[in-house]
Amino acid sequence: MPQTLEERMEALEKKVNELAAQQGGKKSWKETFGLSRDDPGFQEMAQLGQEYRYNLREHDNGAGS
Repeated sequence: MPQTLEERMEALEKKVNELAAQQGGKKSWKETFGLSRDDPGFQEMAQLGQEYRYNLREHDNGAGS
């Protein structure tokens, strides 16, 4: 049986509310963006990642020679 627009909207709103409840207290990326900005451990991790990528590039540049 086809649903009316109102019934479809009610079902959609119910599903959205269910999904929001499943998320619980999880924050969106917009609420957590930048939280590690002043964290020394995060800074070290970023630096180590940068060094790793640099070393990969250096290694790949010599591979074709």
